[in-house]
Amino acid sequence: MCRTVIEAVLKTKYNLTGDLNIIIDIAKKRGVIGKDTAWNANKVRLFANKILHNAKPATEIMAKNAIDHTLVFLEEIYF
Repeated sequence: MCRTVIEAVLKTKYNLTGDLNIIIDIAKKRGVIGKDTAWNANKVRLFANKILHNAKPATEIMAKNAIDHTLVFLEEIYF
């Protein structure tokens, strides 16, 4: 869900298209998100890929980290 939130916000609010890794990079280059937020967004993206492609459940700490990174992302975009 965290990956979906990040992707949906960047696609709809900034009219970006493409793969999420490319969208994050474009958002960083345009100054929409900072370097640290882009790094965190990519961590969420890679975390989601691991779950989706390897069918491995998330640990509690991994899930908490993804939520924390997504919250920081949303705060940077909307506050």
